[in-house]
Amino acid sequence: MDILKESLINSRHWMVKFVGNDSLFDLHHICVETGCLTFDVCGKSQNGHIGDVSKFIDWDGNEFEIDDFHMEGE
Repeated sequence: MDILKESLINSRHWMVKFVGNDSLFDLHHICVETGCLTFDVCGKSQNGHIGDVSKFIDWDGNEFEIDDFHMEGE
């Protein structure tokens, strides 16, 4: 069962900002069932979880909250 909105995730290219870190990281993949994600750090893939993200930012500079991605919001 999906916990995240696949249509929103797939609609744009995303960058993520993590809690306690002002850097932006290019997002490669989010699992809509688990919230696990893969992002780029200096050309190397790193794993994380949506719970560690403070903001999602699309390439137009629009910021999104984590709650925008959860299915419960529909």
